Amino acid sequence: PPKRRRLLRSAGVRFAILYALVFGVSTIVLAASLRYSTIGLLDRQTHEAIRSDARGLASHFKTGGLPALVLTLDSRINEDINENAIYLLVDPLGNRIAGNMSRWPTRIDAPNVWYQVPVERAGKRSHALMRYYELPGGFQLLVGRDVSTRSQLRRVLRDGLIWALAAMLLLGALGALIIRGLFKRSLADISATTRAIARGDLTQRVRRSGQGDEFDELAETINDMLDR
Repeated sequence: PPKRRRLLRSAGVRFAILYALVFGVSTIVLAASLRYSTIGLLDRQTHEAIRSDARGLASHFKTGGLPALVLTLDSRINEDINENAIYLLVDPLGNRIAGNMSRWPTRIDAPNVWYQVPVERAGKRSHALMRYYELPGGFQLLVGRDVSTRSQLRRVLRDGLIWALAAMLLLGALGALIIRGLFKRSLADISATTRAIARGDLTQRVRRSGQGDEFDELAETINDMLDR
């Protein structure tokens, strides 16, 4: 429609849209950086904790064999060094040797791959991040962390970021409308003066706001032209 095309040709509308876009992109970048610095940090810490745990257990297996590894696993589980730690050691036939899980998860079938699977611990279902390692002799070691608390935190942060993003986008839209209104009011006096001149009234002058901004410079240029 002609009205819509005229609206899109408005410099004030284009400036307001540009402002809203810049504000929206800035908001998205801020939300992404917050997510990276919180949830991303937790993910990286969990991955590194599992890797470090696996290296330590592999070292015990290398120096003391299967008995040393079993003893280390039992010690860690009994002392509850990390309540979120998950271990399972099975023989080449898949029989459980040690650990705090009763059976091998069905979805975990490839070594050195990260898995996030549902698990059951102490009669409660939760989610765990796991990785399994192949040991000499066909033994398989599963090392993981219960991430149910982290998943809850992820949801809380995600919901908070969504609400914050929505609020910031709304503020950006309102700011764009306010800027458009200010832009339109700043040009209103110039438009009124030029219309009067078009009707033959050369006594009109553009008022200056006294702020010394670009609109004042434009008004001074027009007034100088009219004086000449």
